[in-house]
Amino acid sequence: MTTETVGTVYQNGKRITTQKVTYEKSDDFYALANLQRNYEGVCEQIANAPADSNITHLLAEKSRLEKEISEQEKIISGYMTAAK
Repeated sequence: MTTETVGTVYQNGKRITTQKVTYEKSDDFYALANLQRNYEGVCEQIANAPADSNITHLLAEKSRLEKEISEQEKIISGYMTAAK
């Protein structure tokens, strides 16, 4: 991944910087692998949780990770589309 600053402006006491970020295919696969590892860890915690424990936060994290994994898979599928 490379980041290039395109420009900076100051407005209403804030600095706004515009950047161009270039991702390599390997960056996106690495991000997907990390998300999948986190997902597996959460699923393991859910499976091993005592019957009387509150796993609401784990279920919410599982749902969030499922959405992120789906989004990351769409990003990766863009490489296949671009190659055609």
